[in-house]
Formats: sequence, structure tokens, C-alpha cells
Amino acid sequence: MYLFQQNGTLSQSAGVSYVNYNFTYASNYQSTYEVCTGSNNTENSTVSTENYSMRFTGRWIEDELRISAGFCGN
Repeated sequence: MYLFQQNGTLSQSAGVSYVNYNFTYASNYQSTYEVCTGSNNTENSTVSTENYSMRFTGRWIEDELRISAGFCGN
């Protein structure tokens, strides 16, 4: 672990983005979400990297996983 002080202008990712998180709703969240039961959450979010992508619906339920088939060669 390194501890240092900075002024807030340094990017923590060092300019490289390895993970993409896309948080979205499939419809108007406020009109469909049931607060007491947590049902009808129409979330349609994805997390993706170079090697895989996952889609999430309500309450982080995974309903899709795609694994990229990489090429290992010279």
C-alpha cells in the first residue's frame, strides 16, 4: 500500500479503463418500483470488460453472462 497526498487532479485509473459499468432502467423507475416489496424493478444494467459482460435486473440478479473467446496465438 502506498499513501500519498494529491490535489485531486490525478486520475486513479492512470488513464486506463478496464471495467465499464452502465447503470440503466428499462422503463420509468419511479412509476414501476414497489418500495415495500422491491418488485417490478426494471433495471437493465451491465458490467463489462474485455473478457466478459454481465447483465443485471432488479436487485443485482444476474440474468445474462457472456464470456469472450479470446485468441491465444503468436
